[in-house]
Amino acid sequence: MIAILGAGISGISAGYHLGLKGREHIVFERNESWGGLCDNFTMGNGFRFDYFVHLSFAKSDYVKELFAKSTDYIKHKPFSTNYYKGYWLKHPAQNNLAGLPVDEKVKIITDFINRPSNDNPQNYKEWLTCQFGNYFTENFSDVYTKKYWTVKAEELTTDWLGGRFSLPPLDTFLRGAFEEQNENFYYAQEMR
Repeated sequence: MIAILGAGISGISAGYHLGLKGREHIVFERNESWGGLCDNFTMGNGFRFDYFVHLSFAKSDYVKELFAKSTDYIKHKPFSTNYYKGYWLKHPAQNNLAGLPVDEKVKIITDFINRPSNDNPQNYKEWLTCQFGNYFTENFSDVYTKKYWTVKAEELTTDWLGGRFSLPPLDTFLRGAFEEQNENFYYAQEMR
């Protein structure tokens, strides 16, 4: 018997695929309903709220087909922005610094050029610092990580990163600091 902890989308998928292989399993969920971040909650006079955004940006044809069999969905090209000190920057910010004041860009660029080198970062914070420098990491990535993942960057590993980041070479980084970019550098090119 295989025990699956959590009936979010990953737990449900694990159970589904184990079932396809005829493997006996049980899914444990601490909440009264299943769905994890795809679930919702009710407040007041029956008002329902999502726990999280219900979007898929999976590139796997198998995953796309599986979702398409169970629900209708709408495709759209994402346009994400970051709000920083009164400025809206196209996401990912590291490729789109053009809207910032010169002094802020100088701090970010200087720190990017002088960022530390580390071939074996021990956590996500160290990895971010090696990619973008201390200033950008502390003012952008750390804040975003805490808000999005609800934990500090140094508490996360790096094994999940895959191709989720735009790691611009210096010329691309500089171009994005001096002119608005038309290219979408966001790893999710389509959401459903």
